[in-house]
Amino acid sequence: MITSQEFVQLLPLAVAWAEQQEKHILQNGVQLTASQLVDAKLVQVVSSEKVKLLKVDQIPLPNEVSLKSAAQMLSNYFQLQELQGRPHR
Repeated sequence: MITSQEFVQLLPLAVAWAEQQEKHILQNGVQLTASQLVDAKLVQVVSSEKVKLLKVDQIPLPNEVSLKSAAQMLSNYFQLQELQGRPHR
């Protein structure tokens, strides 16, 4: 797994990647439908009118090598857990 030192190094890279994804989704995504807005308000989403959705076949991997490697490692871990019948926590 990832050490605490690696985590500290990866965290700013992960934040930057997430911000890039957010920008892409806000530019290319679609607004919530009326029924989705109702659901969002029921679960108290703040500013639900600003939420956008973007359909993707899979979540894109980061370009940065160390972050991409960590993402692939975590993906493999969760796939193994699923194959072994263990729930995600």
